Amino acid sequence: MTITEAVKDFMNSSQNLPDGRYKSWEYCFDFFSHKFDKQNWDYAALMLGFYLASWGMYRGSSFLLQYTYTIHIGALKIIFSDKYDSLRHKRNINKEDVDLLFQLIQELKQYYFEKNKAYSSINSYSQLSDTLISKILMGVLGNIPAYDRYVKEGLKQIKISQTMSKKGYIQLLEFYYKNKVEIDTLEKECPKYTPMKLIDMYLWNLGQKS
Repeated sequence: MTITEAVKDFMNSSQNLPDGRYKSWEYCFDFFSHKFDKQNWDYAALMLGFYLASWGMYRGSSFLLQYTYTIHIGALKIIFSDKYDSLRHKRNINKEDVDLLFQLIQELKQYYFEKNKAYSSINSYSQLSDTLISKILMGVLGNIPAYDRYVKEGLKQIKISQTMSKKGYIQLLEFYYKNKVEIDTLEKECPKYTPMKLIDMYLWNLGQKS
């Protein structure tokens, strides 16, 4: 399955119809890209929380079920702090930005780890779900795939690290550069989607159909 075939198959899914749950990412990303002005953190946290819920992060034993949506205000204030300004103004990042991206990832993990202490036996922020942090960054910045089960299976199939790490992210960037013409063409056809979101859709479809 080519990247184009996988993306178009994903877009034609019944769950990608106007009120389908896959649209939650579009609404969330559009809000943080064009409508958020740091004046209403409460509404921004609600927007992020609903997207995460519709993308499976409030089911089962998720510690988020113990909190209201306002837990995400602190995380958003981290993402929108001045030191991460350069990450917020690029639809795709390059190798020079990887260290900054993973500094942000570690800070978000530490934030949710502190919030999670009362409801979990994990004893290190490094044990916090990569799926949660990557879905947050995908929804707000659109610059990293959501490391869920299907995306990891897709990564396995194209022989890229299944771990959210600097090494794995650099491999993803190399995959993008290798397929840049096809991905950039798709981005022009589908301007709502960033390059990493298109790669996410490709990997998810690849893994889901394996």
